[in-house]
Amino acid sequence: MNEKSVNSEDLANLTKDELQEEVKFLRNSLHGQSILFSVITLANEAEDKITLFNWVLQSTLVLMEFDAGGVYLRTAPTSAKVITSINLPEDFLSEVGEITLDSPLYTKLFENAEPLFTDEYHKISPKHSERWGFASVASVPIRSNKRILGALNIVSKKRHFITEHEREILLTIGTVVGTALERITHKEESLIQRDNLFKFFNSSQDMFFILGEKGEIIYANNYALSRLEFTLEEIKGTNVINLHVENRRDEALKIVGEMLAGTSEFCPVPLQSKTGAIIPVETRITLGEWEGKPSIFGITRDITYKLEAEEKLKKQEQRLRDITNDLGEGLIVVDKTDKVIFMNSKAEQLLGWTAKDLNKFNAHETIHSNKLNSKGILHEHCFIRMCMKQGGIVRSENDEFITKAGKKFPISAIASPYVENGQIIGSVVSFQDITELVLLEEQYKKVNEDLVVSNQNKDRFFSIISHDLRGPFQHLLGLSELIKTNPQQLGYEKVAYYGGKLYDSLQNQFNLLNQLLEWSRIQSGRFQPEYTIINLYTMVQEVVRLIENSITQKNIVLIVEIPKTVTVSGDYNMIFTAIRNIVSNALKFTPRFGFINIHAWETKEGMVQFSVADTGVGMEPEIVQKLFKIQHQVSSKGTEGEKGSGLGLILVSEIIEKHGGTMKVTSRLGAGTTVSFLIPQYQQRV
Repeated sequence: MNEKSVNSEDLANLTKDELQEEVKFLRNSLHGQSILFSVITLANEAEDKITLFNWVLQSTLVLMEFDAGGVYLRTAPTSAKVITSINLPEDFLSEVGEITLDSPLYTKLFENAEPLFTDEYHKISPKHSERWGFASVASVPIRSNKRILGALNIVSKKRHFITEHEREILLTIGTVVGTALERITHKEESLIQRDNLFKFFNSSQDMFFILGEKGEIIYANNYALSRLEFTLEEIKGTNVINLHVENRRDEALKIVGEMLAGTSEFCPVPLQSKTGAIIPVETRITLGEWEGKPSIFGITRDITYKLEAEEKLKKQEQRLRDITNDLGEGLIVVDKTDKVIFMNSKAEQLLGWTAKDLNKFNAHETIHSNKLNSKGILHEHCFIRMCMKQGGIVRSENDEFITKAGKKFPISAIASPYVENGQIIGSVVSFQDITELVLLEEQYKKVNEDLVVSNQNKDRFFSIISHDLRGPFQHLLGLSELIKTNPQQLGYEKVAYYGGKLYDSLQNQFNLLNQLLEWSRIQSGRFQPEYTIINLYTMVQEVVRLIENSITQKNIVLIVEIPKTVTVSGDYNMIFTAIRNIVSNALKFTPRFGFINIHAWETKEGMVQFSVADTGVGMEPEIVQKLFKIQHQVSSKGTEGEKGSGLGLILVSEIIEKHGGTMKVTSRLGAGTTVSFLIPQYQQRV
């Protein structure tokens, strides 16, 4: 064919043959344009792929005057298949009806969108050309938005040179077919999705509605139509509000507005069926599009069975609560997610929670947590969790729960598996507040400890009486008998010597007896301090006067550093006894030419600190620890052989404790000892 036409001015110069050729070109050109227009029209009207491809293939073969052809569609990224064909041999379709796209020829066509136009097919595929007699081939890509969807292929057994104009028409047809194919594919997919969506809607046991912008019903699923006893035709176009009970339609309309605004989650207004049956429901809505238009989608759940189940559960819970409230023990039910789903009134009273409030939290972390529990119970070691895990009863005899206010209290508990349909779904926990029992046990333990100490003290008391108090009397009797029977033979000096020994022994025994009596009076509980104002400076001066001779004999340097204004509240005789014992001990264990410092001062806390420090022999730490325990009764001779009872500091400790004070002894062997106590200052007593 002619590649170009001439203008009217040149027609007069054409020969007859040239003029006939020009007329033929114009006729073919108009024919091509007509067929292209027809292809475009048919492509836009086609409803399915096969119809589209058949129309296009037939039109193209007529246009190009070719013998046969087919349409390939991609079935995978690297393969394609003939979808429809006209006049192609069966053995041809069997051999190349399905192709892979890895050859250079197919790669150019399907990957690079390069068309193939040739009237020398024998050069490209000698085998196919010879076998089926094809001489000319035209292959153009079917494309849309730069995606290659397939290829349109036509063949001719005659040599047929394809002009540029024909090539442009074929390429345009490929693009038109591609666009139409995209449209049809999208429509088919939409129909499939719509069909699947309707199948899903109609398989649901919830009522499903598609509404217009103003609430008019477009679609209702089968379950909705069944429950409401309407056909779709009867309610289509009706405002969905009219399906609600009449006296609450305004309420329903208001809640729908709130749901659209996001301030309400669902609408609880019941629906009413065609026959007047009231259907309790919960309706939720969301905005969307249906068939290209703004729409409202509504899901309505029939909660008839839910309400019946809830009512049944409430009655069961009430019966269970009535039964368990008479137990006198706390009872809770914990599910496998550690949520409390039931509590009796006793449990609510003990824990300060209601089941509804506690259900919002993890039970272990809230009432039995390692974060709050001093025992540091890990979750996997929680007796409730162990019960569910082991599937058996787990006892916890000495545990702790925590109240809502954060207060811990001791419990004795039993956890049993909660079984439903043969499966462990939680744990039933029965527990008792054993606070009183723990207190009784502690009191019992204290009484036992006190009884042991009391018996030990009693044993030691009688030991002192039988040994320390009674023993020296044999010596005293022998000494006094010697003086009585032989005074003249002994002479004055010996009588005086033995008399002095007798006096010293009697004095020691007298002091021991006094200390025993005072200690036993305190131990028996009969001693009650008679509080008075005591000036410590004055009292210390009186104590020093009593031991002044001993201080002088040992050349001890005694320093008193007590302000004259320091006063304490206490029993005068008892405090005097305490200070006398402390100072006497310091004198007893301080060698000649040693130092004793007596010091007292008032503290900011309303107390008076009193201390006696010496440069005496000191003590080992283990001796210091035994000083205040009568069962050990530490007694040793002083630096001049002075004897002691071993009761002095024990008595002092008891006296100071009775006055609400504390006592302390620090000592180092060979360096000296400091004995101190802290008691309240004098305060006016009401």
